[in-house]
Amino acid sequence: VGLCPFHSEKTPSLSVNPEKQLFYCFGCGVGGNVFTFLMKKENLSFPEAVRWLAERYQIKLPDKKFEKEMTQQFKERLELLHANRQAANFYRNVLLNTKEGKIALAYLKNRGICHEMIQQFCLGYAPKRWNAFEVYARKKKLNVEILEKAGLVIKRKDKKGYYDRFRDRIMFPIKDTSNNVIGFGGRVIESGEPKYLNTPENPVFTKGSNLYALPMIEKTRDMEIIVTEGYMDCISLHQHGFTQTVATLGTALTQNQALLLKRFAEGVVLAYDSDDAGELAAHRAIDVLSSEGLRIRVIRFPKGKDPDDFLRTKGRDTFKKLVLSAIDSTSYKLESAKMGLNLETPNGKLTFLNRAVDILSNIKSNVERDIFIKRVASKYGISESAIKSELSKKIFPNTGFKHKKGEIRNNNKDFRRLTTVTGFNKAEKSILKSFIENDKIRQKVLDNLEPKHFINELNRNIAHVVFDIAKYKELSISDEFNYLNEESSRELSKIMMTNTQINDGSTLDSLINKVKEGFIKHTIRQVREQIKKAEAVGQREELLDLLNTYQTLKTEMEDILKINTPEKGGAQW
Repeated sequence: VGLCPFHSEKTPSLSVNPEKQLFYCFGCGVGGNVFTFLMKKENLSFPEAVRWLAERYQIKLPDKKFEKEMTQQFKERLELLHANRQAANFYRNVLLNTKEGKIALAYLKNRGICHEMIQQFCLGYAPKRWNAFEVYARKKKLNVEILEKAGLVIKRKDKKGYYDRFRDRIMFPIKDTSNNVIGFGGRVIESGEPKYLNTPENPVFTKGSNLYALPMIEKTRDMEIIVTEGYMDCISLHQHGFTQTVATLGTALTQNQALLLKRFAEGVVLAYDSDDAGELAAHRAIDVLSSEGLRIRVIRFPKGKDPDDFLRTKGRDTFKKLVLSAIDSTSYKLESAKMGLNLETPNGKLTFLNRAVDILSNIKSNVERDIFIKRVASKYGISESAIKSELSKKIFPNTGFKHKKGEIRNNNKDFRRLTTVTGFNKAEKSILKSFIENDKIRQKVLDNLEPKHFINELNRNIAHVVFDIAKYKELSISDEFNYLNEESSRELSKIMMTNTQINDGSTLDSLINKVKEGFIKHTIRQVREQIKKAEAVGQREELLDLLNTYQTLKTEMEDILKINTPEKGGAQW
């Protein structure tokens, strides 16, 4: 029994019967044999699935019969995989058997990578020459258009020939779960930018949907998977015996990667760098992994160290102690929340309490939340009643809807005579664009809005990222895309291409209020649904709580609407 790859679930419902060679999912009703599974998973026709399995297990087929029924798309996929396989062989041979490869080999050995790991990970070297691989490929009679589509060569500007994409780089072949080479990561040996260069996305390679070294781990759900940020960290951990390790291909962990991890494990250990970027990436990864129901622990390295550095200087045994003592994700977030604060001062303690409440309010289990309330109270000298009081303002009683009671009314007293903003989605997008572009308004936005206030899912995803980054460092539009999935990235691109600008405080206040209005309306609709359910099952106590919440929201909505209603002759935004 395992998790079904065809629908999202937390409890395994996919059953496989090896004797009958059948599978069935009790959750979504999908079932069949190995061909059915492969056809659905890889979007293949039956002949294509047969060919795929034949290639995988080196079974000879009557070519003509199956060649006729293969789609052009599938033929292209096979050609792309063949080209990548040839490229991996070329790079590996250059590294191990040529004079050009000696410098790269020396670099790897200087980094502590042994010969066994070089062989196991099929590492290679792309020569400095502009067309070394392109010349090799022509001799092998590979289709140059396929090479270009695979991202191995680039067409010259004068359209007269091609040159190699990867030059003077250590080459890390990236393989899928079927052990096909689907792409490459290339690292410069000396100075040069970018430090790492990846294969561009193509029909066989999507960076955010794969994990480096995933085919090499044991496929058992009883073992945690260690996740690192980079290739070298991953290889170093494997060399030192931590063979359940993968890497995220140099990007922020994505939802698709979380789903991939979920297929093979119930728990994940994050081993990210200890710099600011690594801390931020860990926070984002925790949110993504949590949404898929994975257990998460986090290793804290000494400041300025990455996993590879730590292993090489401190050794395997000390690293193993770090893995064993890795803390749960909530404890990690709470530890991070006190960074930069003096908890001996009232202001420092109050700021920490507010941050801690934000973290605790996201815990779904009441039992788990209660455990952490006690822990925070004991460790930081804050009474349990004070923490619970702040949490009660953040969480609706017995519903799970988050809401800071009275927060909107209290913040609205300064917003008078505002210009009108129409459209909640438009207001959200305007706030996001201006937040990114204008550092003068950021603090006011952070003081008055949280990501939860954005009712559009894509806008909310973007808000989570940009608000988090703004707390740690200066915003950079290029950085933000690294932490967003493909759909959210597209939406952010669209937002940043608009001409919207906030030129005065009145418009900003109006936008903030409009976003809050949208949030309250959305929440009122949710509470109404809860009231209906409570009435239907006769939950009297919960019904009274919900009615009180509903009345509070209605009052706050009235206050918001008074502010958002323009006076006669008022300007329209």
